[in-house]
Amino acid sequence: MSHHKQTPAHRLWRVNREAVLLLTGPRALLMQIAHPAIAAGVREHSGWQTQPVRRLLRTLWLINQAALGDEDSARRAVQKIEHRHRYVKGHYRLRPAEKPLAYHADDSALKMWVLATLIDGSIYGYQRWVGALSEEALREYYAGWQLVARRFSIAREHIPADYPCFQNYVSHMLHSETLQVGADAKALAAALLGATRLFKNATRSFVASTLPDSLRRAYDLHGEADDGRWQKNDRRIRWLLRITPPPFRYSPLAMLARLK
Repeated sequence: MSHHKQTPAHRLWRVNREAVLLLTGPRALLMQIAHPAIAAGVREHSGWQTQPVRRLLRTLWLINQAALGDEDSARRAVQKIEHRHRYVKGHYRLRPAEKPLAYHADDSALKMWVLATLIDGSIYGYQRWVGALSEEALREYYAGWQLVARRFSIAREHIPADYPCFQNYVSHMLHSETLQVGADAKALAAALLGATRLFKNATRSFVASTLPDSLRRAYDLHGEADDGRWQKNDRRIRWLLRITPPPFRYSPLAMLARLK
């Protein structure tokens, strides 16, 4: 892998164009809804329960537009997301007997966590199936996402300053009480993992293999990861990517986002 310095936007494209990263979509979603406020917003304001895969793909399409598109495409994608989020608000309870807490999808802390799950998932998927990323590449890649965060009007104090700060932020969130997998999150996860009935067990096992250990346990998936099985499949995926001509490895969502 070349270690020549690249612009953040170019590094973002080189990583996110890989179609195999779409496999990390369910991981990102389960990390997002582990936040009770996000789980409540998804349950009350979206159709995830009935069309989870379609909703996930639509979200990934808009994010690809916002991250990889030209200025006009990125602006339109951000406007669509922000328009939808303007009406996503309500209340949630951490526990049934506790006082309800307010949430709004425009909250910078919530937007940063959603974006962080996509960044973290893309890095995870790239290094699991495509290849290692150097420290310089990781810094450039994260810098590209910082630009995206600013497009979404995330307050500067909520955007980790650099890649090491971002790593600390994600680790802190995963080990803090901010994330609590409750009834809403488990119901939404069940809808997503059961969406492909024919391959339900394989889907559950695969998604479990991608989750951070703390969330595997929280979603009651710890015994389903079957890491040995997926290590063998990972080798097959890496071999397949090596022999596939690059243009055929690229995500249609990323390619379309690049069209002027």
